[in-house]
Parts: sequence; C-alpha cells; structure tokens
Amino acid sequence: MIIFSVSALDKSPVTLTGYEDVEFFELGEDDPLRVCEKLNYSLTAAKVSGGVLVSGSCTTAVCGICGRCLEDVTSPVEADIELFFEVGENQEELDVSEDIREEVVLAFPMNLLCSSECAGLCRNCGANLNRNECVCGKSGASGDFRWGALDDLKL
Repeated sequence: MIIFSVSALDKSPVTLTGYEDVEFFELGEDDPLRVCEKLNYSLTAAKVSGGVLVSGSCTTAVCGICGRCLEDVTSPVEADIELFFEVGENQEELDVSEDIREEVVLAFPMNLLCSSECAGLCRNCGANLNRNECVCGKSGASGDFRWGALDDLKL
C-alpha cells in the first residue's frame, strides 16, 4: 500500500519510492493479461492549494499472448502519474494505492503484440507466419483477408 503522512507535507514535499508485489493489481484469473513484474514507483507528494498533488512514474510489465500469432509476450508498462487529492483538516494519512493502481492499469496495452510487424497466423492452416511459410500456400492471397467477409455482403 502506498500511504504517507499528510502532516509531513507541511515542511516540504515527500518522496515516495518503492515497489508493490504483483498481487497489488488483483487481476482475475480469466484476465487475458497478467502482471509479471513488481510495480516500481517513484512519486512526489506536495501540498498545493486545496489538497495534495502526487506526481511521478510507475513501471511494471505484463505478460500474455500476442493478439496475432498467439505466442507468449512480455511487455513493459510505464505510467506517468499526476493525481490531485482533496485532504480534510484532520486527515492524518493519505492512501493513494487504489488511484495509482487505476492509472497503471489504464496504461496496459489494449492489444498485446509481440511486435508491430507480427505477421500473425495463416487464416487457413494456422501456421505462425513469423517463423515460416504455411503449408497450404494460401497465406499470400491478395487483399486484406480481415475484410473479406464484407465483400460477400449483398446490399
């Protein structure tokens, strides 16, 4: 948990550095991504008019399968953090864990790819086109096959 004393901010900004284990993210077992490295954070909390500003960066890595070729992939994730928190007069501590978690999850890739040049799988025989040519010989068909079903629509 990422918690700090609000009263410590009266004198100067507070530096928050450390890490959280992968369980910090509480992802479900059916989630297509899993966090495979600890969350490292380097944050600064400063008192500003009306509250506290927490800024800095967080890094981790996610693992999953490539959306095109179905190979295992590990992708680094970096989130720039800039969050404002209102603080009550008698509030002693501020827990920013949930907000940090949300910001990092928003930085996860929408579609995990092994590379931007990934050729994917042959649509006919399923061969990984990154490794070798397919045995069916139909992977080189002209046009973009992803839109092929629309060509058959009768309007």
